[in-house]
Amino acid sequence: MALNFSSVSSLISGGLGRVASLLVFCNLAFEAVAAPYQAPGTKRMAERLEKITAQSNPRNNLYMNRERADLFGKELKQLLATPDSPDKGAKVLDLDSKYATELLLAGKSWEAIQEFTLLDAFIRTSSVNFSTHTRSSLRHYMAIAYLRLGEQENCLTNHTIDSCLMPIRGSGIHKIQRGSRKAAEMLTEQLNEFPDDLKARWLLNLAYMTLGEYPDKVPPKWLIPAKVFESDYQIPRFYDVAGNLGLDLNSLSGGTIVEDFDGDGNLDIMISSLGVHDQLRYFHNNADGTFTDRTEEAGLSGENGGLNIMQTDYNNDGWPDVLVLRGAWFGIEGHYPLSLLRNNGNGTFDDVTEEAGLLRFHPTQAATWFD
Repeated sequence: MALNFSSVSSLISGGLGRVASLLVFCNLAFEAVAAPYQAPGTKRMAERLEKITAQSNPRNNLYMNRERADLFGKELKQLLATPDSPDKGAKVLDLDSKYATELLLAGKSWEAIQEFTLLDAFIRTSSVNFSTHTRSSLRHYMAIAYLRLGEQENCLTNHTIDSCLMPIRGSGIHKIQRGSRKAAEMLTEQLNEFPDDLKARWLLNLAYMTLGEYPDKVPPKWLIPAKVFESDYQIPRFYDVAGNLGLDLNSLSGGTIVEDFDGDGNLDIMISSLGVHDQLRYFHNNADGTFTDRTEEAGLSGENGGLNIMQTDYNNDGWPDVLVLRGAWFGIEGHYPLSLLRNNGNGTFDDVTEEAGLLRFHPTQAATWFD
């Protein structure tokens, strides 16, 4: 019997093709099944919030520091490319100061330090006679930027139960000390020139605390006595256990709800932040002293922002629902809608703002439920 290798090859390649197609189909089917839940109303709200943020003018929203820093950075680059003029130096100083400050407020401490350093060199070498206030203010911001760098490298990246709690001690003392060390140097320089600067004095003592050198190495004339930090009465200490429970978030002020959202007898947690890019977070109680972030599984992706959140069972189905309030403190850029999140009783939520007739585009901060 003759064996037709061409036919066999066709059969094999055809079979492999069908297997490959089947694998692709199964993979697509698996991906479709595994895709996180999100209700149509939630998807529309997420898109709506993203569009409003993209169209906002960062000059008018106090909390859009990242966008404002980008804006000032572009304007500074354009200004530096223009021909020299009698007032160019003052313009560069003003715009670069704004740029550096916004970098600092946006959490980009090292970039801010670099800009402040350039500004300092510019002031020291410029033929323009800058005021004492200008030099003092610049030094203050540089010191704060270094303190913030130390905070980010220690309190945030290497967080402990003692981090950022006054008076700073124990495991709250910084292991990476370059930020606080440089800040102490600059604050000492500031106080030598302006001995009545109480802000600099306070920050200097704080810097030495983070270095583990308070009070011994604080210059005596700038030392704030330890008794200032003593309590008028004794109360038990509260320990920061958020990190061990899976709850250590870094965001702006917002709202918190502690509620049994899924009816399993354990209190879950929902947390919001007013930041326009900050995701509403849902933490499920594992009943073992820990929590799991189930924001995506709950169908809440894209529900950003929220200065305040409140719970109630608005439709009397036995499940606590959530009202998210947005836009307050944003000034003329605060035209963000609130969200009504219906609890489906299975660990998921639907944004039903539109169907409930609550879709409005104006700032909200507080609300109450009553019959």
